[in-house]
Amino acid sequence: MGEDKRATWAFIAFVGLLGSILCALASQFDPPLGRPFEINWVFLAVGFALTERYSVNLEVRRDAHSLTFSEIPLTIGLIFTDPSGLILARVVGAAVGHAIVRRPRFIKYVFNVGQFALDVGTAVLVFHLILGAANPIDPRGWVAGLLAIACAHLAGWLAVSTVMRLAGAPVTLPAAFKVLAVSGTAALAECAVALGGAAALWRDGRSWVLLLIIGSGLAYFFLSFVRIRERHQALATLHGFTTSLDSNDLDGLIAQSLRGIADLLQAGRVMILIPEGDAVRHFEHDGSGLRERRIASGSSNLDLMATLGQAGRSTVSNQSHLPLQEIASGGAIVAPLQMQDAEGLVIAADRMSDARGFDDEDIQLLETAAGHAGSAVHRTQLVNRLREEADFRAHQALHDDVTDLPNQRALIEQLDGQLSDGVDLAMVTVRVNSLREVNETLGRAIGDEMLRQVAARLRPVGRRAWCARSANDEFTLIVPGGQKEADDFSDRIVEAFDLPVLCGEVALAVIVGIGVALSPVHGVDSETLLRRASLAASRTALDGTTVTTWASDRDPYDPQRLTIAADLRDAIPSGELEVHFQPQFDVVNGLVTGAEALVRWEHPRLGMLRPDQFIEAAENTGAIDALTLHVLTVAAVTGVRWRERGWDLDMAVNLSARNLTNPNFAADVAVILERTGLPPGSLTMELTESSVMTEAERALRTLHELDELGIAISIDDFGTGYSSLAHLRRLPVGEIKIDKSFVLDLTTSESDEAIVRSMIELGHNLGLTVVVEGVETVEVRDRLYELGTDRLQGYLLSRPLPAEAFEHWVSERPFRTVADSPKDRVVQLQRRLRG
Repeated sequence: MGEDKRATWAFIAFVGLLGSILCALASQFDPPLGRPFEINWVFLAVGFALTERYSVNLEVRRDAHSLTFSEIPLTIGLIFTDPSGLILARVVGAAVGHAIVRRPRFIKYVFNVGQFALDVGTAVLVFHLILGAANPIDPRGWVAGLLAIACAHLAGWLAVSTVMRLAGAPVTLPAAFKVLAVSGTAALAECAVALGGAAALWRDGRSWVLLLIIGSGLAYFFLSFVRIRERHQALATLHGFTTSLDSNDLDGLIAQSLRGIADLLQAGRVMILIPEGDAVRHFEHDGSGLRERRIASGSSNLDLMATLGQAGRSTVSNQSHLPLQEIASGGAIVAPLQMQDAEGLVIAADRMSDARGFDDEDIQLLETAAGHAGSAVHRTQLVNRLREEADFRAHQALHDDVTDLPNQRALIEQLDGQLSDGVDLAMVTVRVNSLREVNETLGRAIGDEMLRQVAARLRPVGRRAWCARSANDEFTLIVPGGQKEADDFSDRIVEAFDLPVLCGEVALAVIVGIGVALSPVHGVDSETLLRRASLAASRTALDGTTVTTWASDRDPYDPQRLTIAADLRDAIPSGELEVHFQPQFDVVNGLVTGAEALVRWEHPRLGMLRPDQFIEAAENTGAIDALTLHVLTVAAVTGVRWRERGWDLDMAVNLSARNLTNPNFAADVAVILERTGLPPGSLTMELTESSVMTEAERALRTLHELDELGIAISIDDFGTGYSSLAHLRRLPVGEIKIDKSFVLDLTTSESDEAIVRSMIELGHNLGLTVVVEGVETVEVRDRLYELGTDRLQGYLLSRPLPAEAFEHWVSERPFRTVADSPKDRVVQLQRRLRG
């Protein structure tokens, strides 16, 4: 015996013992004084038995609270029967009637008998203690009767609620109090009716005839009302069930239907049987959860389902031959489940309440619920079919018919989404150069098979990428990362096609060309990247290579070059060009000594452009002079403003090869210096050696004119061009800037360190200032200090900043001031060399 059952039996014994004690105490009272007649306990016992027959059940899950109208004979007995006779009538009459009508389980029957003793003992004690020697039909008697019935009913409610909880029934306090409110109100109403009838009988015993007629009528109307209320509650539950069928998943909808029907009919088990091919899908809900299984649809099972489905209304009791398992002895009801392609069954079994079994109204409810469930299932099946068809069409719209890879439309959508996230991407386009020859020689069917084989080999290679068929003879992979990742993928693709592919009985060599385009280096939109990757792939055949990365100088069809060239003319007057400043600082004293002016272009459509994206266009269109003079003007005005604040900072501006070939360039620079007031000694012009090689004589003439103005000349990217002593001796140079490519691996590469040391020594031996750019780590900075460089520039110090941000940055650091600054070192060195 489990713990719950032992606790239940212990409580039942307690109720019986308490009821016996109360009955023994109550039997000691005398009947009320002055009663006109006495009602024999046998008649009351019959009355109590009849109330068990005509009762109203308030169901709460597996248990039910009954309204039995027993308060009427109990109130009459308090007034017209001896206490001992009333106790005997209540216990015997109710026990016999309960056994005949309800046929309860033994444990429940024992509890009910104890409960009968408890409520009658409580009622008699309370009534006589309050009534005393008063007349029972006087107001004191009314109060005594009402309180006696109320206390008896409360004692019974406490006993029933407690035993239900001990037995494990899921009864909540709100549900229990709701039952108390309804049943308690009914009990007090019955007591009031009985007190009124008792008053009539006290005055005239013959009034029992009229009271019987009135009582029967009221009982009939009350039972009818309760029945109507039950139907209304069932309809409300049915409405809630139908509105809850909202799942678009068939299995989820069936699960909702099972739970809803179980709640609607208070069924312990609900099953849905659905024929499916040569089997039956069996869904069952039994309170412990939802289960599903498939069973063989034997002929007996199918015949039974067909018979029950055609019956319309079917009640089954003890049907061991039903599909799947035996139906419990409590009976079952069955209704057909009409669906789109088949007819199933809904079976409700094991009514959870012991008060009554399934009846005709339950069958109607089940048929109605099954109809709604069938309609919902049909609707869900239709929606699922439409969704499957829509998914198929959507798949077809975004996938290639031959290879089933995503097509170009899907590729563009995927690429647009990844580009919007701002991550670095590489477009790797694989062109099957041998496809045309295969189609023309062996036919389109073999060509399609070759494409399928190519796709099959690309799938494992592109497992970390996103692969699509982008054109008739091209496949494109979206590879996360930059040039290195693209090169790795390209190598793996080449290896994948080392061996020929087998198309039917023909072994074919697949000749591919691979083109690479990088984002954002080669483009920031999908159309541009795909076009450039395809162009790079097509050039492999012309160049005799396997892998080619797109380059702007090899793309005569690049529309962006035309756009930039056309828009550059209006960029200066419209204020789209910005000048940023990157600081330089002296290695020895740690002071900020100058800044390099760098131009940036915030294009209205293309966004922020780097100089390498528009300088070439400016040179080709002749706008480079206006661009350089604009940057020089902004730099000069900014430099004068800094000097007014007491900052002695040199200003460096880059020159183009086109600037040096302009015979009026030096004069234009002199005008700007005169107009802005910037001392020429504070200005440094930076140029590369390769730029001097373009029309060298004219370039040298312009450089000497700038030198005569007192402007310092600096060789930028030193070490990457035509660096030689001969060129340095010819140029009026006061400074060299070592290119950042030599310092990135300075602390890990002995060869880079040797080169940097040699260039520093060369510069110092020629009396030149040595500036190193691209300094990004503390280790590189410290090593350059040890090697004896003069100035540093790089991200470790600061990135290029707008003027306002640069001024804020400088104000928080030590800088060279006008008051304590010596003459410009570069100018001193130049003059010393000339002297």
